[in-house]
Amino acid sequence: YRGSAVGVGAFPFGDTTIASDLRDIVLRAAVEGCVGETLAAVQAAEQLAVATDPTVKRVLAIIADDEARHAELAWRTIAWAIERRPDIRADVLTAIEDGAAMMTRDAGAAHAEPDAVMAAHGRLDARAILAVRRRAVADVVLPCAQALLARQTVARPAARA
Repeated sequence: YRGSAVGVGAFPFGDTTIASDLRDIVLRAAVEGCVGETLAAVQAAEQLAVATDPTVKRVLAIIADDEARHAELAWRTIAWAIERRPDIRADVLTAIEDGAAMMTRDAGAAHAEPDAVMAAHGRLDARAILAVRRRAVADVVLPCAQALLARQTVARPAARA
């Protein structure tokens, strides 16, 4: 689309905070990974479903797969952490619910009519994106969170010296 190659630049750390406390890492993974990456995967799949441009479809298929793998990693990370720190269960649920609410809030964006040209390139209007996100939260994020948090923590044997 741009007509010239685009390369990777320096990571824009900006407001990024590096955490080392397991609880902080898990809560960020819950919001950014379990919610954000799951919504991104579902949204990319929806965009792929409406796109007709072959190049866009190829790229969206890669993006949807990448986002799904990122989401899966986040869910596995949360499961692993809860086995080690069962006391963070309630905090994880709150983080997921708060993150889901934030990412499905109608920000009052213009709800323009869908544009066939944009749809061919996988672009959804604001109303469609909001509907996709809300459906993903109801059908994927919250059921997964409830199933994960309902699992019993397995007692691990004590470490040997």
